[in-house]
This record gives sequence, C-alpha cells and structure tokens, in this order.
Amino acid sequence: MGMKKTSWAPADDAKTGSFVLDLGKEQHFDVVELKETIEKGQRISGFTIDVAVNGQWVPYGAGSTVGYRRLIKGQPVDSRYIRVSITDAQATPILNGVSVYKTPASIEETDGYPLGLTYHSDRTAERANGQWNEEGEGVRGTSMWTKEKGASVTYQFEGTKAYVVATVDPGHGEMDVYVDGQKLATVNTQSPSRKRSQKVYETPDLAAGSHTLTLVNSKGDAIATEGIYALNNQEKGLFEFAQPTLAVKKGDPAQVVVKRKGGSKGSASLKLITEPGTGVHGKVYKDTNVTLEFADGETEKTVQVPTLDFAGKATDVYDFKVKLLHPDQGSLVGFIPELTVQVMNEDLLPENRKEVDDQDPKLHYSESWHHETDNKDFSNGTESWSSFNQVTDEEGKKHIEVTITFKGTGVEVRGVVDPSHGLYSVTLDGKEIAFEEGRGHDYEIEGDHYFSGYGDQRKLDQSLVNLQGLAKGYHQLRLHLDPSLSMTLNHPEPSR
Repeated sequence: MGMKKTSWAPADDAKTGSFVLDLGKEQHFDVVELKETIEKGQRISGFTIDVAVNGQWVPYGAGSTVGYRRLIKGQPVDSRYIRVSITDAQATPILNGVSVYKTPASIEETDGYPLGLTYHSDRTAERANGQWNEEGEGVRGTSMWTKEKGASVTYQFEGTKAYVVATVDPGHGEMDVYVDGQKLATVNTQSPSRKRSQKVYETPDLAAGSHTLTLVNSKGDAIATEGIYALNNQEKGLFEFAQPTLAVKKGDPAQVVVKRKGGSKGSASLKLITEPGTGVHGKVYKDTNVTLEFADGETEKTVQVPTLDFAGKATDVYDFKVKLLHPDQGSLVGFIPELTVQVMNEDLLPENRKEVDDQDPKLHYSESWHHETDNKDFSNGTESWSSFNQVTDEEGKKHIEVTITFKGTGVEVRGVVDPSHGLYSVTLDGKEIAFEEGRGHDYEIEGDHYFSGYGDQRKLDQSLVNLQGLAKGYHQLRLHLDPSLSMTLNHPEPSR
C-alpha cells in the first residue's frame, strides 16, 4: 500500500520539503518503505516520518540516507496518513516510492508505550530543591537522576491521564508522586536488576485540562526520570485488558475483561481476536473474532472466549493470545493490548495451588542441610541446601534427603539447577517414581532419564519435580540426592 507510478520532489528545486500520503483508509502497519529515484543519484541525507494518530502527528521514524530502498520499522500502528519530511539533501531530492507493510507478529517491535500518547521529555521538566544529573540514555534518548532528598521535577501536561517513565536499579529508592499539588503515591524504584524506560506509575483518570505532575526524592537514595507520557485525545480514552495473563480450567470459557481508561466520551469500537500460542484453535480454544461496541460512558466489557476440554497429561498447559486492534473515534489501544490465556486442568489453577517456602514446617530435612535466611538471589530470601562436600562420613552421604507432606492432587518442587548439582531419586507415598516428560527437570544417562538438579548453566526457579493428577488426599514426597547416580556426572564432587 502506498505511492504507485508517481514521484515527488519539492518545488523550486528546494533541498527540503514534506508531503502527506493518504492511504485511502486506515491501515495497520509497522514498516514504512522509502525509495529514491536512484538514477538521479543518492541525494537525501536526512528525513523524518510522522503518522497521524487521533488527529495528531506522531513521530514514527527518522534517518539519513534513503537510496534505492530504505525500510523504517516502528511499532504497529493504525493510520491513514503518513507525512514524509526531507530535512537535508545534497541536491533536490526525488522520491518515487512510499509504501507500508505489516511484519509477522513474531517480529513486531514496540517500546511498550502506545502511539498516540504525548511524550514530555525530562529536559522540559522544572527542577527544584537539588541537583539533577543529565544522562544520554532513556526512552527517548535522555534521562536525569538525583540522590538529594527533596529534589524535585515538575512536568506540565494536558489531558486525562499520565504515565511516569523511570529507570529502576538495585541502588535506587523511593519517589513521591504529586498531581496538581496533591500527593497520590510513593513509588519504589529499587529493582534486583537495572532496567531502563519502565512505567513505574500511572495516574488515576483526571478531568480533561491542564495538570502538573511532580516527582520528589523521598529519602535521599538515587531516583531517575526519563519523562512522562500523557493521554490527551478529547476524553476518548484508551482500551486495554484488565490483566496480561489469565489461567482457565480447560473446557471453561475465559472471562476476558476489556477496560476503557482515561476517558469514555462518546461511543467507540475495536476488534478483539484470538491467535494461537502453544495451543491452537480447534484443540485448545475456539477462534474468536468480534467487534466490541462501547457506548458513551461505558468503561468495561467482559467477553467469553470458549476453551476446549483437550485430551492429554494432567500436567499439560497450553496457551493462546487474545488481542485488541483497530480502535476508532480517536481512541487508543493501551499498555495491555495482548492477553495470554493459559488453559489447564483445574488442579493447576493458581487459586488451587498453595505455595510454601523451603523452610516451611511441612518440609523435613536430613541433618546435613543448611538453611539460609538472607539470600538475595531469591525473592523470599531463603534457601535450603546440602552438599556431599559438607558431609564427612560415607553413611551420611547416602541419606541427604527432604520429605514433603501435603494434601491435594499434585505437587511441584522448584529450585536451582547448576553445574555442581546432582541427581535425585523421587518417591511418592513410599513408591519410587520414574522420570517422564513433564515431571520436572531431568538428566539422561545411557538412554535413561533421571530427576536432576544438574544443568550446564545456573538457573533459578526451575521446576525440579512436578507430579500432577494424584488421588485426592494426603501424600508424602521424598527427594533423595543419589550419590551413585550423581557421581556419573562430569563434575567430580556433585552437591546440592
């Protein structure tokens, strides 16, 4: 879709200029193609591309040279109009092709922030009460940070909602958020790992008009700001799912909730479709393709997407995607445009699972185990482990084990796999359990598979043992670190 059998050049032999391409109707695309009339030479040395969203021009891409063919890839967008601006050229530029394309969903690109929101750079914020240090990284290439308690930045914006973009980091701390002078939240920007361009706060829906948003360093730990995004689309709002994932008992319909946020003025509609994941339609779910019609003032709808009672193992879990597309009347698709539905046996549903940590009284350890309570590798801070290397007598090495007593129809043990870990024998209610696919983590020896904590690389939170479809009632599971099997591994002294 695009220009056909035509060319464009700015008037009066100018080296810069712009034009608007009308695609005839709104199109869904994520690639814009430019073609220069290469027979006349490669002339263009600077260009920008904007797309029309909600009656506003939104930056979509930029570059220097074009040549025979230049592809500019952005995030998926629905637009009818494209504006191409030549900002620099060696001679009068001549374009003979502009087209748009949609790549497969598997290679889509997005920065997580919906097109159509208005970005306010950190450089536009008013700084006060302390020193802010500028950096050349961020969601739009800039950010700034401070460690001074009470230091603040204030953004001015128009609209009905705003989103705070920040860097989170192990060394970062709390920021207070004020909207129109009123404190609404304290946000903790500390994170186990450093991550740029995170949405750390979303304001409630606001009255349409001018607003201020102020960020204040609460305690003197580092905080960083990369700007804010504002929703300003004449109170039309944006649509998104209520949650990014949903677990459903196979055969039951998925209750999919779609919310309209940041305004609900006037009627608006959008498409809801399903796409396969690990599960396919006709086996795991029924394909759904519907138009959702929201009336003026309506802010929520629930759609039932049928799932199927598929045959398989008790531990089988399949998923599929539900997507929101093509909002109209100036509305947007928001931050959760895609929902992953996981379909499983009833026993596996989160509400039917009870989690206990490794130091719960239901777990009984042999004498050689060590119990840590301040391990930062784990969210709860605890870890229990044992090692052949820590047991001096040979008889003790034969009895490194943990026993778990539970009531239910399934059990899963999660832990760490590591190059220094060993193999387990597993018994349930006194009967040894052979490893089968789907029952946890394994290691193969001469064609036989065994339960294992061994792995080429260290990985946290792995499923070591997973037994489902058991008879209702009490059960006892025992994991035994097997010295004879473990010594067949490549490392000389396996442990844990």
